[in-house]
Amino acid sequence: MGSLWLQGLGKTVTTIALILTAPAPNMVDADRSLAAKDPWEKGALRGGTLIVVPTSVLHQWHQELKDKVATFAGLRTHVYHGKSKAWTGQELARYGVVLTTYAIMGLEAPPPRPCPLFEVDWHRVILDEAQSIKNAHTLASHASRCLQTSRRWCLTGTPIQNTVDDLYSYFRFLRYEPYSRQAAFKSMLKEPLQSNPKHGSKLLRAALQGVLLRRTKGSTLNGEPIVELPARQVEVVRLHFSAGERAAYDELQRSSMSQLKEHAVIHRGAKTSYMNMLLLLLRLRQACNHPWDDEVSAIDASLRDSLLIRLEQPDSSLCGICGDVAEEPAMTPCAHSFCRQCLTTQVQNHAGEQSYKCPTCSATIKDAQVIVFSQWTRMLDLIQSALQANHIRFSRLDGTLGVSARSHAVAQFNANKGTNVLLVSLKAASLGLNLTAASYVVLMDLWWNPSVEEQAIDRAHRIGQTRTVRVMRLTIADTVEDRILALQEKKRKLAEAALGDGDGGVQASRLTMEDLQYLFSAS
Repeated sequence: MGSLWLQGLGKTVTTIALILTAPAPNMVDADRSLAAKDPWEKGALRGGTLIVVPTSVLHQWHQELKDKVATFAGLRTHVYHGKSKAWTGQELARYGVVLTTYAIMGLEAPPPRPCPLFEVDWHRVILDEAQSIKNAHTLASHASRCLQTSRRWCLTGTPIQNTVDDLYSYFRFLRYEPYSRQAAFKSMLKEPLQSNPKHGSKLLRAALQGVLLRRTKGSTLNGEPIVELPARQVEVVRLHFSAGERAAYDELQRSSMSQLKEHAVIHRGAKTSYMNMLLLLLRLRQACNHPWDDEVSAIDASLRDSLLIRLEQPDSSLCGICGDVAEEPAMTPCAHSFCRQCLTTQVQNHAGEQSYKCPTCSATIKDAQVIVFSQWTRMLDLIQSALQANHIRFSRLDGTLGVSARSHAVAQFNANKGTNVLLVSLKAASLGLNLTAASYVVLMDLWWNPSVEEQAIDRAHRIGQTRTVRVMRLTIADTVEDRILALQEKKRKLAEAALGDGDGGVQASRLTMEDLQYLFSAS
């Protein structure tokens, strides 16, 4: 069964309720209480429920089970990860719930030898954030279909992230005939979508209806909303480069276009052209974040030097306080330029405050909890430096942290004891986390797929939130980011067509060559 519930609508709690109301038979005594019984039954090793989750939410799931399940229920839970991984299948089968990660499952997948997770015939297997197996060629996807169970669940808020091929991995795990066979999936769903998108979308919706339980924030039951959440206000904040920043960006864009033309002449292979365009596009996107980003500056030393010379010209930037050409330019840690005298006066006027903030950045809300997302850890480094310079306490969550360090960062932020900002890597923490302590979400850069951004926003806008959530999507005007916004809207049609929200055809969400050419076109 596939469960498509948008983020923050209670997938975890509903799953726990399912486990308690329909436990494994070998876990139940005559009085219906849960107990650790002999796992062997008719020669098979019978287990409870296996839940596979992203690493970032492993401890959160464990904590939810502790908080939501009463002690007298007798539900025994084990986290199969790290040092506790050295268990046998027979030991795992004695637990009502076993939690593990996609990484562990992938590493232990057979062959060459059976591992504990694959020795047990589980009563139920649940894949949380099931889009983690969307690529049918990954270890995690291969491993998931090797698990032994007769009850299979996929939990996700974003079933289609790239192309309709994502669904094949789910159907294969669910053993949903005939679509679990690649040839049938291709002939019955994929090819009709390509030849006649409107008709193909109807076939796809019909196939999904057999296995899909869908809930959105607008879903109702008996005429009443299934959940009432505070408002969510999303604002696209269009910022503008200073004169010096604009010069740097335009120079980089001209250089990128020149490289593209040269590459097109030398390499006529479509694949190499595609990869080269992706690389140059990455550079432009990073330049929108920060023109002095090391990753951008390292592209070409001669280009970097010419930009620095241009930035030193007297008319390269305007003062953020008086609006005139900056005299004796001074720069704050967050890279905003001012007249030295204007900045000195501003600091003196705020001398009695605990810390001084850059005038351009001072629009942040006092005493609010803010989540700041970026795709690049280097950008988080730059923001971190600005926060430290302004004595603003923060936590950080990115892919470099281990499981315990991630849990500590989240707990520190949610405790709301002076840590006002959580810096988050978009890919490391856009899944599963509960961050309802925050009422502000800032997206520093745009991602191709709008569903990834939606997941990030719903870390705060979910069950348990009591305040309006304000979202700021920061973009730089007259850059590639304008075109990314337009491209995102096109890509929403993919999920809408498949899930019944629209009548358009399903198109690939992967960046096509046409997409890339559009993104490189003039604003």
